[in-house]
Amino acid sequence: MRRVILGETGSGKTENAIKRYCRMLSDGINSNDILVLVANRTERIKWMKTVDFQVASQLRIFSYFGFIQRELKLFWPVVLQKCSLIKKHEIEPVFMHYEASQSLMSKTVEFYRKKDYLKGIISSDEEIARKLLSNITGASLSNTSYRKIGERIYKSKIEDEKLEIEFYKEMNEITVRYIERILEEGIVDNAVSIYLYFNYLLKDEKYLEYLQNNVKYLVVDNLENVSISQGDFIMELSKWVKGSILYYNTDGPYGIYQFSRNYIEKELLPNFQEERLEKNEDAEKFREFIEVLSKNLMLDTEERSENQDIKTDLENEFRSKEDKKVLRLVAELLEQGVPVNEISVITPRYNVTLDFGLSRISEKRDIKYLYTSKNDKVTDNPYVFALTIFALVFYRFDKIRINYDEMKVFINIVLQMDLISSALLADYLSKRDYRLEKVEDKQLLKRLPKEKIEEYNNMVEFVESLDREMTINQFFTSVYLEYFVGRSDDAKDIKACRELMDSSEDFVRVMESFQMLKDANYEFIKFIREGAKTTPTLEDIGVKLEGGFMSLSTPGSFIGTGRKSRVLILTDVRNPLYTLKSYNEFQNLWSLNKDWPVGRVFTGEDELQMEKLDLDAVLKRLFKSVTEEVYLFGTIYSGRGMEQHSLFYDALLRTLD
Repeated sequence: MRRVILGETGSGKTENAIKRYCRMLSDGINSNDILVLVANRTERIKWMKTVDFQVASQLRIFSYFGFIQRELKLFWPVVLQKCSLIKKHEIEPVFMHYEASQSLMSKTVEFYRKKDYLKGIISSDEEIARKLLSNITGASLSNTSYRKIGERIYKSKIEDEKLEIEFYKEMNEITVRYIERILEEGIVDNAVSIYLYFNYLLKDEKYLEYLQNNVKYLVVDNLENVSISQGDFIMELSKWVKGSILYYNTDGPYGIYQFSRNYIEKELLPNFQEERLEKNEDAEKFREFIEVLSKNLMLDTEERSENQDIKTDLENEFRSKEDKKVLRLVAELLEQGVPVNEISVITPRYNVTLDFGLSRISEKRDIKYLYTSKNDKVTDNPYVFALTIFALVFYRFDKIRINYDEMKVFINIVLQMDLISSALLADYLSKRDYRLEKVEDKQLLKRLPKEKIEEYNNMVEFVESLDREMTINQFFTSVYLEYFVGRSDDAKDIKACRELMDSSEDFVRVMESFQMLKDANYEFIKFIREGAKTTPTLEDIGVKLEGGFMSLSTPGSFIGTGRKSRVLILTDVRNPLYTLKSYNEFQNLWSLNKDWPVGRVFTGEDELQMEKLDLDAVLKRLFKSVTEEVYLFGTIYSGRGMEQHSLFYDALLRTLD
């Protein structure tokens, strides 16, 4: 049985997949024999919450990256035996978070630029690092050799006479050096994990025998969100499993998975028997509009669609005026009795004004509100902030300075002083370059509570007693145990501190493997100070799955929540950021696909067509998620005063009367 279940957005594919999975379990199939691949952590939790645990033993439900990392851990000795690039033989690989990989790549870029590589490029080392890491990920997801990244990108742009092949050779040399250097140390990131899995584990006879004995059935949800690499894996498993059921959204892939479209539709789907789900009945109200908009977008036609439930206000001069109108509309909808969980606002990128305004509206009405795209900064947690300032006071990094406001908040949090006393002590310390020293000023001693002065002096002694050579993880652990353990019962506070300690240990462990970094402690604190984001908690994901809130989202994060709304408000529709961009001097992710012919030039027409395909898939999902009313807002000028145009806006003008 090799079957693919086709259905549009909102047709119940995931629900159908979970029902079939549970039916397999009730029919006596052991859950150990069924591998389920889902899109991401949120989808995995949705599955785990829904499946009846009483009929299952071990549940093998994974995201693609989660599955590969698990297999590498289990079979690392096989990889060590076969991969000569790995010099450091530990019992399992070290998995590197993105922040560590970006820091390492930035240092690699910096090293080579000092040797006069990448001449004429004005981008920062960090910007170049992000693009090169994106290339590595794109190549791995497409099962393309990382050694050929520069060559493939160059050949896709060869008609541009300004580009020189030497530039791409240098870019490739940096990329290869980065990958082979981390492999030497037995360190891997997501992209390198895929490379190792496909080039070593999947080519090992004993591992293949293990897979065949332990995977009898395959279920894949969100097939449209698989990479070429994952598609190859699905095809490999389908050769021997007793049954495979795949679920595919006929509205097509979007975002980074747009690059897999041709492979999925031409090479993967034809190998499976098709079965269709019923249409999404909730989408009927806007179906004719969706079809006309899609045709006008893709074919540049000018067909009209009349729909009284789509209301437009596209000619606002500046975004501030548009934002006021959006907030006023939300307040009016709530006054009219529209349930809070039936209002969804979409913005192409983070809009601080809308986020703040919607949060104020929710506070006044005592309703739930969530910006679904935002992960808080790590230092937004007060205890993590205090731990970070503690580290700056202790290590005295020359290039990272503390300011008065930070010291005032630090004292308030750690010593629980009142704000006036905290300000007085912070001012005193500012005159001493924020070194923690015992208070000797008689006037200040009179103005501060005696018991707080004693607590502060004890803190000075505590810091002075610590070993100056201790790692940042050891330091955080010591301070946490001394000052914060038991201070808060809030799970978020405890999680935030533990994540900081765990991340610092992993970060330093990775960084100290590389001699190019003089001070791993400094690099970690620098990263935290520059805005490192938290990972969503299980509670955060649970709230998203529950859906009982008014939301502000970017298009991708909204689609990921699977929400349906009575009212959908799309803002800033003239902004080109509704369209995926993947083409610059360093990048062309399309050319990294293994099904893109090497040497075929990626033209402007190609780029336009790919942008249209991506936007079409996004818009279909957005409009099929709403049941009653759509409001479209636009702004003529961007924040920089430039007139805005987008494919979305142009298609709308040709569609609406």
